[in-house]
Amino acid sequence: MDLKWYYSAENDGTTNAVATLYKANGCPVLHVFKSKDAYFSRPYGEYAQHIDRIKVPYEDANCFVNKQKAIIAEGEKEISKIKYACALFESNFKMQVNTILSLFA
Repeated sequence: MDLKWYYSAENDGTTNAVATLYKANGCPVLHVFKSKDAYFSRPYGEYAQHIDRIKVPYEDANCFVNKQKAIIAEGEKEISKIKYACALFESNFKMQVNTILSLFA
């Protein structure tokens, strides 16, 4: 499955997604939002009923960025946190989709 992320790092606490994962045909399949203590995924479209939501605590994203601080510029920290969380969400999403597809094979 060919997937691509769109990041909207300038989210200022609104209810808009901070990132969206799209299929190659442009259909969104996963949105990422910020809550008070974590990033969380919300499946969209044809997968919405079958894919579990997951959370990545801000503390986990902060730890990742702090470990990478030698290669992450100061102004890039927020987007790096979002990209880290998105990589975890994408991995989980693909695993769940593959499990679902194998059940129907």
